[in-house]
Amino acid sequence: NGLETLENMLIKSYDVIFMDCNMPIMDGFQASKKIVAYYDKKKRPRIVAVSASSLKADIDRCFESGMDDRFPEY
Repeated sequence: NGLETLENMLIKSYDVIFMDCNMPIMDGFQASKKIVAYYDKKKRPRIVAVSASSLKADIDRCFESGMDDRFPEY
């Protein structure tokens, strides 16, 4: 879940995070917003969205929450 992601980031640093958008307890959107708020933009890990949704509104929501990229469509 997203809360575990944040807890793990306090223990170890990461260059890239593959963020599942629909996790229990804290979803990927909430976790991404917290990561973006915590780190300086130049020092924070890149966040790549992982989701089954390909709707434009969902993609926009990923970028609005601070995610940097997404897996390409298949």
